[in-house]
Amino acid sequence: MSNDDNTNSKRICLRFNVDDIPGEPGRRPMTVTDAFMDRFCQRPYSWDTDHLYVPCNVDASTGVAYMLLDINKQSALFHKLDDIPIRCFNVSCSENTFDFEQMTFTGIRRWSNMFPWGGRKTGDCKPIRLPEHFGALN
Repeated sequence: MSNDDNTNSKRICLRFNVDDIPGEPGRRPMTVTDAFMDRFCQRPYSWDTDHLYVPCNVDASTGVAYMLLDINKQSALFHKLDDIPIRCFNVSCSENTFDFEQMTFTGIRRWSNMFPWGGRKTGDCKPIRLPEHFGALN
């Protein structure tokens, strides 16, 4: 991935060993994301224009985590999930220096397609109607 395509919409899959990422375990997603955005997009992550899918095991003491980063989510409308361009990177960190090795992950399209482009819009979440007796104290 070149530094000159920082305005294109794309999905990034980042794979890393959780114990390789420095700092607080709960901060790992943003630590990796900030390093990636700085290196490849020359800008910080934006809560308005980007979206990050974070795995539940990211704060574990060991293991491998995969994150999806949707960059420039509002500048492209993908009619099918298969149209989303995906780039995959293996992330390693040594002495607080990140290395991003572009790779191909088997099955990435199928896994990626489980997650909507750019996260869910507020209108996409339908309220659940619970029975009147649900949660009532007896």
